[in-house]
Amino acid sequence: MKLILLNKETKPYFAGLYDESLYSDHDSNIITIGAVEDNRPVGVLLASVFLTDIAIQWIYVDERYRRRKVASSMLKALNKTLSKIGAEACYTFFTNDAKGMSEFAESQGFKIQTNPGWISYESTLKTLVMVPKMPGDDFTLSSFQSLGSNTIERFNLEMLTGSSLIGVPLRIDPQDFSPFSSCSIVDGHISSLLLVQTSFRDGRSVIDIPWLYVGSDGAASAQAMYNATLKALQSSFPPDTEIHFSSINPALDRVITKVLPRAACKELYMAKYRYKG
Repeated sequence: MKLILLNKETKPYFAGLYDESLYSDHDSNIITIGAVEDNRPVGVLLASVFLTDIAIQWIYVDERYRRRKVASSMLKALNKTLSKIGAEACYTFFTNDAKGMSEFAESQGFKIQTNPGWISYESTLKTLVMVPKMPGDDFTLSSFQSLGSNTIERFNLEMLTGSSLIGVPLRIDPQDFSPFSSCSIVDGHISSLLLVQTSFRDGRSVIDIPWLYVGSDGAASAQAMYNATLKALQSSFPPDTEIHFSSINPALDRVITKVLPRAACKELYMAKYRYKG
């Protein structure tokens, strides 16, 4: 088996084995490892790196090559690469219907954690409705892509030093998210933020809302951003477009449970591995 790092030249060779919306040529904090067997691409692992934290965002192996140590080989290659930067911990999230993921993670030394608040919702645009307006939600929302670099970097530093939320994106860059992402600004600071990603999978568009951050504006801004985003998405995509919400912080959960039944969710698990130096 041959393992290679994906770049602009090699990534077309692995097309179809990973969600291309997660890959970024311009982001040096993304590490993507590809596996080749029998002169064909058989697996991809993609991870985000920020300081001493590593988040595995994608790991996939061609069904014909599973149980042949492809995934474990890619993890070992990641481990070897990250040990050079002094990584302390690596983690990934998966849903309770991810077949064999829990057993595989534990076999590689990961510890499985869960929490009643970690859930994932899957729905379609046509089934979603607006949430009722709240007093104080008449503020102006801004496009995340329109913000200056200083505002974004200040927010990244504020989240790094002031937040302990599991699931906070390791580094927020407008180029990694859809123009449908929105935020509210107070005194030059990002007060609330809703991130949106769109991709094309199996011939269809898919929408992901990975994170909702709510600061001083509180619940009113969360609902206003949800309503504005839903209205824009419903006017731009077909009604049967899939939409996924990864609810690993209470702010997003409080909004989504108003429009989707709890029965529509899947439980999220976190697999975490601590490096030993």
